[in-house]
Amino acid sequence: MVIQLDRHVTIKTKGQMSQKVFTYVQRETKREYLQLFFHVTTMTWLNRNKQKKKGHNEYSKTMQYKLLITIITLLLMTSVYFSVYTSQTVGTFKPAIPKMKVSNSSKVLRTLYQPVVHTDEDYELKQSDSEWNMSAAFEGSRGKTSAIKSNLVFLSDLNSIHRGDIITLQIHARDDNGRERVFGGDIWRVDIYNTKIKFASTCMNKIIDHDNGSYTAHVYAGKSGNMQLRVSLVAQREAVEFVKSVVWPSEPRITWRGIFAKGDFNESSYCFLMRNGVWKNKCEFPHAKALGKTTFLCEPPTVLDCKDLIQVTNGPGPIEQEYVELRNLKTQERKNKYLFKSVNSIMANVPGQIVIHGRKASDYELYSVPQCNADIQEPVSDGYWLGSIWHSLVCQDRQWNDVTEIQQCLRGKDVYFHGDSTMRQWYHKMLQMAGVKVDANNWRDKPESIPGQFVVSGDDPYAMMVTNVRDDINFTFNCHAISRHRTHIPIHRFKFMADILDSMRTPKCNYVFVFSLWSHFHWWALDSYTERLVNIRKAVERLRKRCPNSIMAVKGAHYRGGSPYLDVMYYNMNRIMKEIFKDQGIFFINIWDMNLSYSIAKKTPYSIHMPIDLIQQEVNMFLSHVCLHRT
Repeated sequence: MVIQLDRHVTIKTKGQMSQKVFTYVQRETKREYLQLFFHVTTMTWLNRNKQKKKGHNEYSKTMQYKLLITIITLLLMTSVYFSVYTSQTVGTFKPAIPKMKVSNSSKVLRTLYQPVVHTDEDYELKQSDSEWNMSAAFEGSRGKTSAIKSNLVFLSDLNSIHRGDIITLQIHARDDNGRERVFGGDIWRVDIYNTKIKFASTCMNKIIDHDNGSYTAHVYAGKSGNMQLRVSLVAQREAVEFVKSVVWPSEPRITWRGIFAKGDFNESSYCFLMRNGVWKNKCEFPHAKALGKTTFLCEPPTVLDCKDLIQVTNGPGPIEQEYVELRNLKTQERKNKYLFKSVNSIMANVPGQIVIHGRKASDYELYSVPQCNADIQEPVSDGYWLGSIWHSLVCQDRQWNDVTEIQQCLRGKDVYFHGDSTMRQWYHKMLQMAGVKVDANNWRDKPESIPGQFVVSGDDPYAMMVTNVRDDINFTFNCHAISRHRTHIPIHRFKFMADILDSMRTPKCNYVFVFSLWSHFHWWALDSYTERLVNIRKAVERLRKRCPNSIMAVKGAHYRGGSPYLDVMYYNMNRIMKEIFKDQGIFFINIWDMNLSYSIAKKTPYSIHMPIDLIQQEVNMFLSHVCLHRT
């Protein structure tokens, strides 16, 4: 006999015995449990009387025990219901999330590549099976996400965290009214840190958005001791959507000042980028191989021809009527600044301190961390900062402090650095690590040639080459084309990366190429930026056909601070670069969480140009990839 009370609870009776097969789930009302209790008790009692009428005058002790067990079980279930659910008000259900047990041994129960993601169907938005019920209507308000009102749930056991464990937590977003958010799109950040020992592990780039108002984060317990925990709401969904749907697609976004010259005569005009718009009577400078459908445009000079453009520099801003769209955008941005008033607000209901217990095993003993190769599987945490060193969980990077070893690794190679000023920092640090004498405190420094050792050529620090004569190593840096600088930049000096890649045709084909395009590109419309990256990928594919053993790497973006608009863009640029260049044999160096961890551990302010000791750790990851087969 089967009694189906509802879809959650089933009571089976076999023969003359009452057996309980019960699946415990959250109940909506207390009455159902009371009904279940009285129902089963009555059925069991009727079965007993029925047996007596049939002549079973002696009721077996076994049946009495089973009746007693059934009654006790139902009493316990009713008690659990009252203790767990009656403390919650109607409409504020909080799912009971199981805690993850953490082993105290040297073997961790899960790997770096299995994110703990809790999914609870009762927490999802459900469609009602009933018809539209007017009596269920209510007056309510929906606000933006509030860090103070949001809830934090730990999936890890905070009483048993050891060094090397991954601390998993989940954020349940609520709005200003305390109402559950049913959409994703917020940007959150989680830090564990101890500034006294210069330790920090940050999760922002790897937070999992379940698109239902809940988010899962993993941070690495890289050091034992007392740690601070901080959960921050970096940007709300509405602010992110405003940047993506209003600010980013708009064009033109910014202007340059074009310098036209012929002989001793010169004049200037405003220049800008356009892809999807229309224009009339402009100087057009198309370059389909590099820019695709995007065109660099300038107002025609009064006297000279369009072909006389020789330099560009930062434009002071639009002043003509034709830039009314850009002016309207600026006005709209000012009106919508309220969207960013809650930037980096701190969650309130967070434990002030957590304790990480000791464990002797090293990170690489606990986990199978791969070598720094292209297209490797990503861990749930990128690593942690401790002292002066970044400890990567992405790959087995190492400290490259031996000049001779670096020179041996790069011997006979042409090493190219292409990008913005953050890539110029890399170039400067690479020269220093490879034995070139440079001013360690001035990354814009242009070194001097040393006869018989190093030959320096190029017009300025943004377009130069240093040759190691003895080891036959060429270090070349080029700033990307159409960058923004206060000084006048000759058009021929800053080349497009697609053109540089297509010009690489030496017979030895011993190329190493690392590039990064982000810090100047928040002025570009999203379609134009994406198209430029796609064209670079095509140029990489052409190079690989000529030189299949070329080593390619991309440096990602990092958090800048100071401008919420920019940080939302940079955050998404990082993801765009990673997506476009995946599965291409290109090593993506994701430095987002590394930079955040550094700033927390060392109490250093965020900047577009981060300190040189951080830059060295980034270059270490690059070298760990380049020298993969030589160490």
